Amino acid sequence: MLAGLDDALARLDSAAASPNPDDAIITTLVHVALAQRGLPRLWQLESRHLREQDRAAVLVRATRITRHVRRAIRSRRPELSAAEVDSLSWCALSVAVSPAYHRVELPLPMAAHVLRATIRAVITTDLSTAPTTAARAESKSDQPLGPELDRGQRRERILAEAARLFTVHGFPDVSIHDIGAAAGVTGPAVYHYFDSKAGLLDVIVRSHDASIEDLFDETAIGALSPTAALATLTRGFVQFGADEPDLLAITVSETRHLPAAAEHRYRSVRQEAIARWARVLSTARPELAPPIARMLIRALTTVVIEAVRNPRLSRRGDLVEVLVAVGHSIQSTPAVRAHYPTLLRQP
Repeated sequence: MLAGLDDALARLDSAAASPNPDDAIITTLVHVALAQRGLPRLWQLESRHLREQDRAAVLVRATRITRHVRRAIRSRRPELSAAEVDSLSWCALSVAVSPAYHRVELPLPMAAHVLRATIRAVITTDLSTAPTTAARAESKSDQPLGPELDRGQRRERILAEAARLFTVHGFPDVSIHDIGAAAGVTGPAVYHYFDSKAGLLDVIVRSHDASIEDLFDETAIGALSPTAALATLTRGFVQFGADEPDLLAITVSETRHLPAAAEHRYRSVRQEAIARWARVLSTARPELAPPIARMLIRALTTVVIEAVRNPRLSRRGDLVEVLVAVGHSIQSTPAVRAHYPTLLRQP
């Protein structure tokens, strides 16, 4: 991780010294992200196993990378506050690294073109409509335990604490006793609700899948126009992420620990959700080729998944409104024209 980040920083430092640093920084960031697609996923999966000083060294380098992005944003948007520049810089970085978590359908030169256009769209996001509030509401897992919990409440508490522990420590390093202690029950009592730790993880992932399915059902039931459907999907997904950040994090880092059939089921659900959302986007914007629409939705979901777990962003009281605005900008990215006619006609 350190070697990869040092290489990225060296290239960004060189870009910042070029005659046109703003464009050079964005272009370099995208090229580095595509060349080192394994690096963000390695960080997501394994950083919690680093020694504290090594983890700090990685975070320092990541912050230095965002400093270059902030410079490009400040140059283009001098009217923004420092907090707004910081938020947009992290969102732009998430767009750049989004191919680390998804299959890249496009040829790399075209993928780079789409990512650059998407980052520029993010940088131009109008944040003036996002209301400012003092602090975010508590998530469900932050709520204090009452003196008595009925069976249903206790089961939900076990699920919430397991999701949090799996996200922080990783599935292999969390025991049933750890989950029970966090939920206020004995370790063996967890088995009254779940057959095994793997079964508990499966229930958590199924809960995520059901929430996403409910979101699409809400859009379909409303018989919304494509534009209104996009707005509903975006706000619904952002709100879900803000309310259940651990559920989203688990889908990135822990599904590999599911039994093979369950992992395959989840991957199918995720791919179908991306495809359905992209079809709505293509309907609203027929000038967008389907593979590009899917790439934009993958970028949007990556921004949300990373933002709700990023302390620099999650403390914002207006986090939901900021991410909704960024999501709208991503889906409004100008159409990319390139000489790949066969690929662009793919459904």
